Amino acid sequence: MELAHLPVMAAEVVEYLVTRTDGTYVDGTLGAGGHGYRILNNAPAGRLLGIDLDGDALEEARQMLAAFGERVMLAQGNFADLGRIASDLGISSVDGVLLDLGFSSLQLDDPERGFSFAASGPIDMRLDRTARRNALDVIAESSERDLARLIGEYGEERRAHPIARAILAARDDGRLATRRTSRPRS
Repeated sequence: MELAHLPVMAAEVVEYLVTRTDGTYVDGTLGAGGHGYRILNNAPAGRLLGIDLDGDALEEARQMLAAFGERVMLAQGNFADLGRIASDLGISSVDGVLLDLGFSSLQLDDPERGFSFAASGPIDMRLDRTARRNALDVIAESSERDLARLIGEYGEERRAHPIARAILAARDDGRLATRRTSRPRS
């Protein structure tokens, strides 16, 4: 099977994670299922619990991993809830856990997700599209101080206050429904 999305360090994941061919493994950031596919190929009697916040990615993974049948259990959620999710599925122990932290290029490349400056799209930025608030909602509800704290803390940006001020000025001018790709000046 040809994978649409190539997972990073796939050979290393299999080499160091798959210690038993009948093991139970967790991919806590399943994405499109590329790592899970390789794990199951290398653990022919093994099982995989795949967890992801992104329902779209989970659906792609469901299709990718369909051939493995009942050896695959999928759950939409946060890997921080692994204990509860595993317990709900009757899993009491696992042989390995993979967390591929960060964003998937599939999420970054999709203008509708709102993670990239490369294309115009809504200011969404939710991994879980069922979450109540998107990035535009956060901006609409934030003071400069609150927004600067978010930018500084999560973006590790030293110039958080001027950035927050510029974002809120754009909000107040009604310019934030979508991002626009900048065009080179002639």
